[in-house]
Amino acid sequence: MINLEIIAKTVDTILNGTNPEIPSGLISPTNNDFFFKVYSEGLYLSEVADMGKGKNFIPVVVGAYGGENNPVEGLGEQDRNVMIQILFPVRFKPIMFALEEYLDAIFVGRQLTFGGQKAVCNVSPAQYGELQDVDLNQFREWVETTYKEKVEIMDTYMAMNITLYLSTAKNVGKPGGFVYGNSYSYGFAIGSIVNGSFVADFTDDEPVFVDQADSSSSQLASQQLLGEKSAKNLALATSYAKTIEVYIKDNSSYVWLIQKYLDRDLQGLTVQVNEEYDIGTTHPTKTAYYVLNDVSLVKTKGELISVTLTLGDKLEI
Repeated sequence: MINLEIIAKTVDTILNGTNPEIPSGLISPTNNDFFFKVYSEGLYLSEVADMGKGKNFIPVVVGAYGGENNPVEGLGEQDRNVMIQILFPVRFKPIMFALEEYLDAIFVGRQLTFGGQKAVCNVSPAQYGELQDVDLNQFREWVETTYKEKVEIMDTYMAMNITLYLSTAKNVGKPGGFVYGNSYSYGFAIGSIVNGSFVADFTDDEPVFVDQADSSSSQLASQQLLGEKSAKNLALATSYAKTIEVYIKDNSSYVWLIQKYLDRDLQGLTVQVNEEYDIGTTHPTKTAYYVLNDVSLVKTKGELISVTLTLGDKLEI
């Protein structure tokens, strides 16, 4: 399972820009100016001296470890939280604001690997404060003793505090482990069948979805024979349904969909869904066509607009 030392090592690689799960194209605003050295209450001190040439040294403390366990035997579900404290001279505050955005892009809502196990992540907004009532000479001695790095105390130091939240369960990301909804992804298009081919008027290859549910139901024929105490059933017909709820985006596709709803012109539309489960070695995938059954636009003051589509398997004629 995930512990404090594993978390500290992962935070170290993310701050120093060496973690392989950093999104492609995302570059830390501190890469050229700083190197970070992570300390976690005696458990782990990062070794990044080779990265420090010509860069400012920034000490980081990972601690205040907490959370809770789900008391279901065999599930291994854990919620964990740790405090990440980054200590820096006040003159670097604008760069640290940009660093907060960088950390948000990496952690918020994403599933990352900690010591070989996956966890769903989130972070709190950063809290900033000056180091008050601290003898700067003592602070310098503490930093140099703890981190084995020289530090110049020339101006006020600040602390940026961020709480990192992790949710995981037994062997998430490994064969036989449990699976989070983050492992599911899909894209969809809406249009019509023209001369036997699908023509899209709406496309969203990466929808930001609230949830997605699949269901099946069968019509049952029941029979209770004479002398028996209960009836037994036979499935006569089975139907499948798909419900997707996504957030509306300000683009031409969603404008088209809303206008079609306002014009009462949804009947007969075809929906193409491409879906994938990032589990197993084969990654189950499916591309299928559906009829548009129900559409629900939810508008609430102060909240993002979402649309819910209920789909049924399309009959090929």
